[in-house]
Amino acid sequence: MRITLKGIRGHVFRFILTTLAVVLGVGFVVASFVLRDGLKETFNGLVEDINADTDVQVRGVTEFSETDFQDDPLIDASVLETVRGVDGVAEAIGGTGFDGIIPVRSNGEPMETFGPPLFGFNYVDSPLSPTFLSEGSAPGQGEFVMDLDTAANEDFVIGETYDVIFPNGTESFRLSGLVSFGEDNATLGAVITLYNEAQFQELTGTVGQIQTVSVRAESGVGASELAAAIQAELPAGAEAVTTDTIVEEGQADFGQILDILGSVLTGFALVSLLVASFLISNIFNITVGQRVRELALMRAIGATTTQVRTSVLTEAVLIGVLASVIGIGFGAVLALGIRVLLNVVGFQLPEFGITISTTTIIIAVAIAMGVTVLASLSPAFQAGRVPPVAAMREGYQIEGRPRQRLVFGIVLTLIGAVLMANGLFGSPSGTGLIVALGLGSVLVFVGVTTLSPLFAAPVVSIIGAPLKYVPWLGVSGQLARQNSARSARSTAAAAGALMIGLALVSGAGVFGASLKQTISGTLETSIQADYFVQQDGFGVGFGSGLADQMRASDDFAQVASFRVGNAIVNGSAEQVTATNFDQFDGLLNPGVIAGSISDADANSILLHEDPATDLGVGPGDVLTVAFASGESTELTIAAVFTDGILLGDWVIDIATWDRYFSATNDLIVAARIADGTDIATARATLDSITEDFPQVLVEDQAEFRQSQEGQIDSLIAVVNVMLFLAFVIAVLGITITMTLAVFERTREIGLLRAVGMTSRQARSMVRWEAAIIAIFGAALGTVVGVIFGWAAVTAIPEVTNFAVPWGSLILFMVISAVAGLL
Repeated sequence: MRITLKGIRGHVFRFILTTLAVVLGVGFVVASFVLRDGLKETFNGLVEDINADTDVQVRGVTEFSETDFQDDPLIDASVLETVRGVDGVAEAIGGTGFDGIIPVRSNGEPMETFGPPLFGFNYVDSPLSPTFLSEGSAPGQGEFVMDLDTAANEDFVIGETYDVIFPNGTESFRLSGLVSFGEDNATLGAVITLYNEAQFQELTGTVGQIQTVSVRAESGVGASELAAAIQAELPAGAEAVTTDTIVEEGQADFGQILDILGSVLTGFALVSLLVASFLISNIFNITVGQRVRELALMRAIGATTTQVRTSVLTEAVLIGVLASVIGIGFGAVLALGIRVLLNVVGFQLPEFGITISTTTIIIAVAIAMGVTVLASLSPAFQAGRVPPVAAMREGYQIEGRPRQRLVFGIVLTLIGAVLMANGLFGSPSGTGLIVALGLGSVLVFVGVTTLSPLFAAPVVSIIGAPLKYVPWLGVSGQLARQNSARSARSTAAAAGALMIGLALVSGAGVFGASLKQTISGTLETSIQADYFVQQDGFGVGFGSGLADQMRASDDFAQVASFRVGNAIVNGSAEQVTATNFDQFDGLLNPGVIAGSISDADANSILLHEDPATDLGVGPGDVLTVAFASGESTELTIAAVFTDGILLGDWVIDIATWDRYFSATNDLIVAARIADGTDIATARATLDSITEDFPQVLVEDQAEFRQSQEGQIDSLIAVVNVMLFLAFVIAVLGITITMTLAVFERTREIGLLRAVGMTSRQARSMVRWEAAIIAIFGAALGTVVGVIFGWAAVTAIPEVTNFAVPWGSLILFMVISAVAGLL
């Protein structure tokens, strides 16, 4: 321990830089947990506050959610009077609310639909309502009220008239007052508006229906007792549950979403830690090589092999302890930064308190200790192999074992490739898939890094060759090239961390480019419609009245709506698409290989070739489809198609949807212009129809293709931003490696200065050596990333085109070279 502490004091700069690499990785992991836990605590508190005054809630019952982000199912409004007549009920109110009720600002711009929801509710003046009037008056006919924060942030003024977009059109309302959502108006970024109950039901098509009944029990009546009494009076399709159940379910729903977000962030954090572990191993390898004479002297005066190894491992433990302590604090701050970053791209996450749980602390310490100790094991064993006689010889170096390195590297790479192949092409699911892909990737990275010194020298010589043709570099450029090639192991080790980061970036880029090209090719060959209408941003869609108006116009020959929901097909939960079979043919070409869409009707279903093959069915066969309402029907297969990107795997008719689904909003409407109608006339008609639907976006074929491709570009951009920290750690690795290389080559650089090298030439030599290392790591990572991307594309049947984004890959290499210079 004393030797270790003295060694740290003697190399404080090296110790700080090594610790910093671990701090960055650990901080990212801690940030993902802090973000998740903080948001969970905020949302959990909100769910409790909303239901604080309610003892029992009555709601509709469904087998499962008929659509993603579904509103509560509707029940007959007569249930409210039934509940009020039950003994023990002190008060009961009915509630109805929907997402996608969009206020329009005074400048005519609708509020954004990407991020927190935009809720509209019926107004009820009762302590059981989570909102209460804080200013102005309750809404009458033609009026609405809005939550305090939205009004303040968006400049809504009491007394002024504003448009509000409902699913089936736009209505004008006077803002009569402001409400608070609980004492602190804890909307968490959501927009809340409330309306006169009768008018709200008319505009949402829910006359005679409600979603929930909130109940307050009389004094002395227990919630469970009252729920049982109410349940005995309820009709089929409705249930009474206690507030505890509502709170638990609400918190679980929020928690599930936040767990997904936390898992994604943790995955990126583990990538950063993997890069950091390569960096730490490299640093310890270099420092052990530099301390050969020191370690040999220790051996000569009696230190055992175990003591020498322990001194190295002890330093790693101390780095892990310090990194975990600093990393926890850094992670708490980073969590706030990630929230800001996610809000910039549109998530609009609410503010939250910093919550550092015991679990987070334990995980941070375990990760920091595990990464540093594991990364230092190989250097520690190397240190133990230093013989005492090395103290007598100048320039002694630990002998490499190229044959063992070759065998070890090949074995690791092959095992990793097999695991990845099993994950990509086999059929593991859940944890098995994550383990196969994660462990396989790590082993491939370790294997390639192990093998890279065997070919580093010739590759960096080629990379550095152009430097001799740069007039102002001269000798500095040539020495940078020679130094990189001479220290092949150090060069490969320094480049290893960057290789991982660039491999993941390149792999994501290749997969994104392939997916983009596939979708682009599919859209080019499959789309025959002239226009598409879809919601501008994220949302719940728009009313079917828009498509009805388009069909009523003589300017359009065909108009088909598209909706997506959930159903049980032959006993398996599936996502189904609905469209108008009688309008579909001529708008899209899904590549029918059996049967005919023109023969499809309301009792038909279309299948993608994959489920058709799995089930062994074809046109004429019958499938049983069950719906969230509890009803089921038998549908005859009319056609089997090949293109699942646009339609998914299962397609039913809109008439079937309307019969079994309560949701009626369209997600997309496709239309073909009637013969004899020119483009300008059709567009003018469409613009006129959509005036009452300002939340929608009208696109022609080319614009629709561009918007779909743009979504992939945005996704890849977010992935690259999340990988940025790994890139920073990798560049930090080059910085540390070059710093240690300068320490190691003090006498060499001094001799160069003695024979005439200027300070400027020495600096230039080091800079360009770093640039060569960075380009080598980027090139190696790009090759591995392209292979990873090809494997992912090959494993997913829907992605039929393989594309390499050469421009992006070259840009990554240029950025890496500049980062190396910096």
